[in-house]
Formats: sequence, C-alpha cells, structure tokens
Amino acid sequence: MTQIPRPLITKSLALIKELNRFYGAEKAHEIWSNISDAVGDDGELKMEIFKSMMQGETGDSIIINRWYGDNKIAGIKLLRHWTHEGLKEAKWAIEGAATGKVGPFKLAGYHTTDTMGDKVDIDYITIMAEFKAHGMEIEFV
Repeated sequence: MTQIPRPLITKSLALIKELNRFYGAEKAHEIWSNISDAVGDDGELKMEIFKSMMQGETGDSIIINRWYGDNKIAGIKLLRHWTHEGLKEAKWAIEGAATGKVGPFKLAGYHTTDTMGDKVDIDYITIMAEFKAHGMEIEFV
C-alpha cells in the first residue's frame, strides 16, 4: 500500500465538487470513476477520498440548489432525517429552495445500521439519489 499524498486527496475532492456542481451527482461520479481508472487507481485513492468525506474534512454539508417536489412534508422529513434540523428550519429551507439555493446544512451522519446491527457507510451518491427522489437537487460542500 502506497501513501497517497494529502494534496492529491484535497485536489481530488475539489475536482469532484466542481464536477458535481457542473454535471450533477451521477455524471460526476461516472467521470471521476473514469479518471481514477485511467490513472490506474486500484481503489486506494477512492477509499481515501471517501474516508476524508466521512471524517468531515470536506463534503459534510449540503446546499439545496432547487426543490421541485410535490410533497413538501416528505421533503421536510427527509431534510430533518439527514441534517437533524428543527421543523421550522427545515420548512423554511424547503420553501426557500423552491425559488433558489438554501443552506448549507451540516449532515448528521453518513451511516446506517444493516440487518445484523453493523454500521454501514452510505456513499454520497445514495444520499443525493434519495434527495432527488423527493424533488431536491443538492450539492455537497
């Protein structure tokens, strides 16, 4: 196992953030996977970046770019689930996101418990997909 230089991790995180902002989460993930495959990453760099995100070094907050959903209550519940925001703040965020960006909101955690009771990390693509299913476009900041 080689030691990955910290600047490479930091710059990779910045690139992922910009790709996400410009192309959206799914396309950004695809582009990043192609880049890491092209440079011969055997998964180490991806893992280090993921660990950095989990430790809150970057990407531990979200901004809601837009809300276009039809169920405001479900959107509020989802935002409260992931951020532990109060009801009033979550309601304000969803209503405000209908007309523009709101946030940032600190994520409460990136993990869940599986059927065996073990902690399982959730990747940011899964989180973004859940928000998208509820009519929200988000970005990690």
